Amino acid sequence: MAKAISLWIGLWLLIALDVARAGAWMAEEGSGFAAAQVTLRDSPDGIREEFGFYGDMSLAGKLDLGIDLNQSASTSGHALIFVRLPLHQPTRGLRFSAEMALGGSHVEGDWEAMWRFKISAGGNFEKSRWIDWANLDLSHEKRGHSAHGLWKLDLSLGKHLPGRLSPMLQIETSKGPGQDFSYSIIPALRIKLGTVTPSAPKEMVLGLEYKNAQTESLGLRIAYWHRF
Repeated sequence: MAKAISLWIGLWLLIALDVARAGAWMAEEGSGFAAAQVTLRDSPDGIREEFGFYGDMSLAGKLDLGIDLNQSASTSGHALIFVRLPLHQPTRGLRFSAEMALGGSHVEGDWEAMWRFKISAGGNFEKSRWIDWANLDLSHEKRGHSAHGLWKLDLSLGKHLPGRLSPMLQIETSKGPGQDFSYSIIPALRIKLGTVTPSAPKEMVLGLEYKNAQTESLGLRIAYWHRF
């Protein structure tokens, strides 16, 4: 187990872009979602910073267009533009969507092409005692620096509670040919900002991440979500 982290945090997350919910939920016409995230991770070389930005918006209510940016310290990252299409979007029950992303990834500044295909399934569970919603993403991505593609399976689920705090759990996994299975477990709290409303258009998310990818590490995730 990695050593416990001792972190000081500067709230640099001042992004509130109008660029919706990710995963299986298509954006309603005229709406959108944006999220900025930083993870501070304990490593043998000290604290390592990982940054991400995600945004999507509805185009005429028939498809979503978005952007996915990621940077891990100064060593690697990606920049993708994606299109999400509805497969099955009922008023009640499970929803399904498909997503295709194109762009580039880099290792130490050496950029090459990257693509990703993703299928998402999710739904609301009104009669469940323990969870109110869940989303499952299955994706396959290929980076130019890698000889083979990478499979990922990610699960997110949560509970809506009255007041400002609501719990959420994320589990992220990945596996590629000749690679060890890796996973992350992230229990988190969603914190509603401003006036508490059912739509909760602005939220801060705080999570503690345990990651097992060849080595074990702990990280603190801080994210800002904005819906409009």
